[in-house]
Amino acid sequence: MIAMPTIDVLNATGKKSGSRELAVEVFEAPVNVPLMHQVVVAGM
Repeated sequence: MIAMPTIDVLNATGKKSGSRELAVEVFEAPVNVPLMHQVVVAGM
């Protein structure tokens, strides 16, 4: 099992005001490289 990733939450002055857990499912999702390429090329 992968540990739940966390990020720092910053306030308006850039100081850490807390932390937030991120959904592990987002980081375990398969990457569709051809689709990513298509989106990048379309944005050019």
